[in-house]
Amino acid sequence: MMLHKKQKMHQLLEKTIAINHKIMCLAESGQWEEILTLSNEREHYLKQYFETIPLPDDSSIISQVIADITQSDLKISKLISDKKSELINQSLSLKKSHNAIQRYQLTQNHHTQTG
Repeated sequence: MMLHKKQKMHQLLEKTIAINHKIMCLAESGQWEEILTLSNEREHYLKQYFETIPLPDDSSIISQVIADITQSDLKISKLISDKKSELINQSLSLKKSHNAIQRYQLTQNHHTQTG
């Protein structure tokens, strides 16, 4: 029974690690849609792991998994922040271009009417 429990718990940690890796790959390639789904799945596996009493010899493994998740989440937050700044700058640039086009059109209309 103890061996089965240990295998199941290690499988949960392995799934968590694999999902965390997928999340990082998706974030680095800008595929944001799937990240929330995978984050929920990762959380599900972690909850399953902690619903049972973790095995004492797993403490270093679980510490590493949590550290990896924390690092990944920090990197993802940075990527999201960078993307947000990029989108804001693009939006401002488009607004400036739109305003310049409007001013040009007004100038052209004015010249057409007075010419």
